[in-house]
Amino acid sequence: MNGKELSGHIVAAFAKLEASEEELRELDAVVGDGDLGVTIRESSRAIRSSLGQLDPGISPREVLVLTGKTISVANPSTFAALVSIAIAKATKLLNEDSEISSSTLLQFAESAAGALSHAGKSGIGDKTILDALVPSVTAGHEAHATGTDVLNAMTVAAREGIEATKTLSSRKGRAAWAGDRSIGQADAGATAYLRFLEALSSTITTTRNA
Repeated sequence: MNGKELSGHIVAAFAKLEASEEELRELDAVVGDGDLGVTIRESSRAIRSSLGQLDPGISPREVLVLTGKTISVANPSTFAALVSIAIAKATKLLNEDSEISSSTLLQFAESAAGALSHAGKSGIGDKTILDALVPSVTAGHEAHATGTDVLNAMTVAAREGIEATKTLSSRKGRAAWAGDRSIGQADAGATAYLRFLEALSSTITTTRNA
């Protein structure tokens, strides 16, 4: 996948992700101020604006760097800040190759997970985005596949990770203040990641079948 193709998939995926604004707002409102829906909406619109018209020769690394920077300025939320930090750190392992493989994207996601864990001082079981992200990366590696097959494996694992933590109480950030109110609810950040995977898989499949 070249940079232009990657940017097109990201733009289309964020456009689909924006449809989850209300769902994410409601989930976030259970344990916080409900601003995640706004963060996703503003990030989606900013991504479509900044990545919508790029030079055809742009590298995948440049696309991901721009994605992280765009999210960081689109909305001043903690979630946006953590995600942008994770993307910025993960892009450091990428070179300026004109093409990027599924394997490299998995390495990128794995590095981003490590950066999120460090920045948020969180881990598996704390009921954060990591409970969907980490299992999805593991599943992606174990799938030994490419393209949408990898994304499908990642999506299933992310969904299972979210379900597994519904019975837990949130332990990090503003959500931790909610105590037992978070029990029985899916984590909003993890759900946002799941919806992005679903949207990305859908847009890549649509493009290839066109």
